[in-house]
Amino acid sequence: MSILSSGSLNAIIPFAISFHLYGYIICPILFVRLRSSLQQYLFFFGNDAHINLLSI
Repeated sequence: MSILSSGSLNAIIPFAISFHLYGYIICPILFVRLRSSLQQYLFFFGNDAHINLLSI
């Protein structure tokens, strides 16, 4: 039983480490890049929408 528990623990530890690395390093970077690209998208299409509304 102890061999089984240590084996499962050894399988869980790398997953937990990679999950923490993803949560604390990769996820904020992706969030910042997604937010900046979303702001650019809304900026361009917002200007197009205003121009279209003014032209109508």
